[in-house]
Amino acid sequence: FVVPLEYLPFPDLVAWDEVSVQVDPAHFWLHLFYPRQHPDSPLLRLHTLATREPERLARMRAGLARARWHLQYHDERDQLSTLHGEGTPPSAGLALVHHLTAAAAKRQEVLAAHSAGAAGRPAVL
Repeated sequence: FVVPLEYLPFPDLVAWDEVSVQVDPAHFWLHLFYPRQHPDSPLLRLHTLATREPERLARMRAGLARARWHLQYHDERDQLSTLHGEGTPPSAGLALVHHLTAAAAKRQEVLAAHSAGAAGRPAVL
């Protein structure tokens, strides 16, 4: 990715650092100017991962396979009960609801803590 991992969706459901390779945005276009073997080429990082770190690549693929369900939209009424059974992780639709609910709960905690400590001062958000 060329964006910080904290900008990616569902951070509490998908371990992005375990399934992705980050590339510095400033170096992203260097593959157009440098051959793959040049140390500044972002393609060298991918080539190195594929050729010298096969165990890490296998872990990344397995992690991405586990995260796949979260990144796709499904008809929850049909698939949760029949295909995956009880305890199935949410798809992208339910994951988004989960993420927004968790964010709202965290915001309420922060507001409550601020209100308890501010004693009459208005909360600044």
